[in-house]
Amino acid sequence: MRINIFCLQETKCEDLDFFKKTSIWDPILHGWVWQSSKGRSGGLLTSWDCSRFKCVSFAQKQNWILIQFQSNDSGGKFNVVNIYSSMKIKEKKELWKDLRDIKKAVQREPICFVGDFNCVREERERSNCEYRKADSVLFNDFIQDCNLMDLEPQNSTFTWFGKDGKWSKLDRFLLDSVWFSKCQWKVHALGRKHSDHKALILSVEEKNWGGKPFKFFNWWLQEPECVKVIQNFLKSNRAIEVENFQVLLKNFKTEVKGWSRNAKQKLEDNLKLLEDKQDSLDVQNEWNPDAVWCRNELLKGYAKKDSMLRQRARINWSIQGDRNSKFFHQKILRRAYVNGIKKIVWKEKCFSHPESIKSIFFNYFSDFFSKDSGPRVFFLGSLFNSLLGANDRESLEAPFCMQEIETALRQSANDKAPGPDGINFRCLKFLWPNIKGKAWECFRDFEERNCLPSVYWFNTAIMPKGVCKKLETIRKHFFWGSSLKDLKVNRKKLHLLAWEKICNPKSKGGLGLVSIQNTNFSLLGKWVFNWFKDRDKDWNKWLRTKYSACPSGGIEDLKLNNKSSELIKSLALIIKTSSLGEHLKMDKFRWEVNNGREVLFWEDSWLEEGPLKENFKRLYLLSKIKFVSVGVFLDLWDCYNKEGEVFWNRGLRCWEKSLVKQLNNVIIHTHLNDKRDVVIWKGGKTVYTAKEGVELLNAPQVWEIVLIATMWTLWLSRNNRIFSGSKVNVGETVKLIKLRSQEWALARNLILEDAVIWWESNPIGVITRSQAVLEEKLLKCDYELICFSDGAWKEGNRGTFRSGIGGVIKSREGSTKLYFSGPSAATSAFEAEFRAFEELMLLVKKVYGKDLSIMCYTDCLNLVHTLKTIKEERVSNQFSDTKALDFFLEANISVTKVDRSFLQEADYWAKQGSFRASLLVKKF
Repeated sequence: MRINIFCLQETKCEDLDFFKKTSIWDPILHGWVWQSSKGRSGGLLTSWDCSRFKCVSFAQKQNWILIQFQSNDSGGKFNVVNIYSSMKIKEKKELWKDLRDIKKAVQREPICFVGDFNCVREERERSNCEYRKADSVLFNDFIQDCNLMDLEPQNSTFTWFGKDGKWSKLDRFLLDSVWFSKCQWKVHALGRKHSDHKALILSVEEKNWGGKPFKFFNWWLQEPECVKVIQNFLKSNRAIEVENFQVLLKNFKTEVKGWSRNAKQKLEDNLKLLEDKQDSLDVQNEWNPDAVWCRNELLKGYAKKDSMLRQRARINWSIQGDRNSKFFHQKILRRAYVNGIKKIVWKEKCFSHPESIKSIFFNYFSDFFSKDSGPRVFFLGSLFNSLLGANDRESLEAPFCMQEIETALRQSANDKAPGPDGINFRCLKFLWPNIKGKAWECFRDFEERNCLPSVYWFNTAIMPKGVCKKLETIRKHFFWGSSLKDLKVNRKKLHLLAWEKICNPKSKGGLGLVSIQNTNFSLLGKWVFNWFKDRDKDWNKWLRTKYSACPSGGIEDLKLNNKSSELIKSLALIIKTSSLGEHLKMDKFRWEVNNGREVLFWEDSWLEEGPLKENFKRLYLLSKIKFVSVGVFLDLWDCYNKEGEVFWNRGLRCWEKSLVKQLNNVIIHTHLNDKRDVVIWKGGKTVYTAKEGVELLNAPQVWEIVLIATMWTLWLSRNNRIFSGSKVNVGETVKLIKLRSQEWALARNLILEDAVIWWESNPIGVITRSQAVLEEKLLKCDYELICFSDGAWKEGNRGTFRSGIGGVIKSREGSTKLYFSGPSAATSAFEAEFRAFEELMLLVKKVYGKDLSIMCYTDCLNLVHTLKTIKEERVSNQFSDTKALDFFLEANISVTKVDRSFLQEADYWAKQGSFRASLLVKKF
């Protein structure tokens, strides 16, 4: 590729000797302007090919060089500003002011700003770097004030690459609309060898995107030639003999398209001739009837051109008759640039060639429209019938009439096109007398096929409270037998029971009806679940990109504003405000690794201990390899030195190397297979259903219990103080609040009967409506002993850690027979889980012997897989005590993974054990 103009920043030279000039270009054949640096900071150089351009004038300051060029071929002039911005915000403000003045001075000529701006426009243009919003605001104001367009490099997101994985987009091309009006441009980033910046190349974009979509312009109907073409078409066989309305419009478009190919150019040429004629008549300086005619024809031509520009810009005139053509040209060019597809990422590959992009779109939508859409999610048709009277229902269900169609057509905006064929309502109104017969047949065919859209917006946005209340009122009156006639005279039937109690589940004395709001929330919960489950789908990737979401982040982390979609705002509101949201937050989801292609190694929660970036914060900060899948990371982990530069930004210290060993101990038990990775939610489930969402919404909440208990206790204390004169003891009052909360929670089946020990220390963990019921199912098995074990492990500062083990042994009736709690020397969370299970085996052997059948529950999936392997191979070096290994191999023991919510007691004793000096065993 031949370079015509060369802009260099940060020369770091106060003087350019002959050698440095010739090392870039031949100084005899090329011109150059340079700005010296301040010591080793800054410095600019602009050079150009003298055979192509000549320098008309130039100006310069410490941070910029402005050169006005003139083409040797066409004689056209343009301006290039070479920029190197300071890091100081005060000097940046002065630079933006200078550049604004330059833009005003050369307003009529194309201008290009290029260089190192040392500033980003938004936070996503930095990685592992400090983001200063104040700088971005000033920079964006400058770009907006000068009406510039920022061209994205097609093959690189960042242009500066620093140490420790710090990346930024500091270099860029900013072009004005005049520059863009000449032709289409593209920016390409080159590789870098000795520099920390990537070089950028601006070149003409010569790509064949195929034919442009057809668009009918209203001014065509003012052209006699066009009207004649349309009239001839309507009389031809291509219009008369065609029965299908869509085919008729297709033939019409083909006919008009053939005429319109040169219509724009003819209009421009005619305007040019009329302007020249007007100039020649003005020279005569006397009244001439031709002057009046020329003036009128020019006004007509300008009106046609303005009409075309308005339609292309898709905005209305601020003042009728104001010919602000430059403004609309800028709007048209900006729309074309912003809406243009420069590149597309498909199946983790980037494509920028037009043929590849067209092929991807064609194949995707061909496959999409060939699939069966399936049934709608939710229907409200029968429910809305109750809102309408008989006459209203009949009116809605009645067939279309010609008067309705013509009224709708007459009230539609002229510039709008009802379909993708580009034929707008202005054209349809002109054609209507000749095509309304075939249009009527099209509507009749539509009714016969019953293609009315289904109502399913219950799962696309939060319903207004007023709407929910009205719908609930209709249900209540129907349930209690109130007729429409009774309601009109304000005579309602007696409601014998509160509607909230009727909506309770049957197990709680209700009828199992679901409230409108809970139905709405539970259906929206499916979207939250799919946000995690379908992370590889295109709609998910598009939404995460639009809202700058982290690949592993949840909806609650999105930065939303008034322009965000209603669906996304509804989902975020549900997560933040509803009881269902507590169960749909990011920490409630975990991945089960199979092939390791979809799960992110550091960022996703795929181990029982949570995301590795939280458990190994120091290693995550030092890691070079972030946002990569488990499969990719494990391949690298097995092939390279685990403490080498492939993984870390610098050499590791001794205590950091110990963390690497702990990390290796954690992931060494991970084995990949050919199955797809699966997201796990709420107790090992892989599917969210609206029914489960309703159950969670109906579950009583802890804050209700505590609030009522607090208010009741304070009210009694106040009465005792006023009427009996007794003193209020704060400590005793707090104890009474806790005791009443505990007893009321037991009465509402929110906590287990033997949870008194750990109610005060961990109440939230046990207050779920289904806890008692589900745990009862775990206890109802054919095993004589039911055991729960858990390990607690936490990383401290500089490689220190704290670990503990705990467990509970219960009978099939649910009574606690034994619990244990003690410290552990485990160096990882998995080892803590294993040591807890080993201690459980020793206690069961010591207290109960090996003749009993035993069921062991754990929340560690790796532990289950490891114990299964040990059982099959009959040998293991992971048991520190051979007695525990022998007992595990000989006794009738089963190990099952359950959700951690069922291990609250064992978890409590494990955490308590990390603070103990020795093992505590309590037998009942």
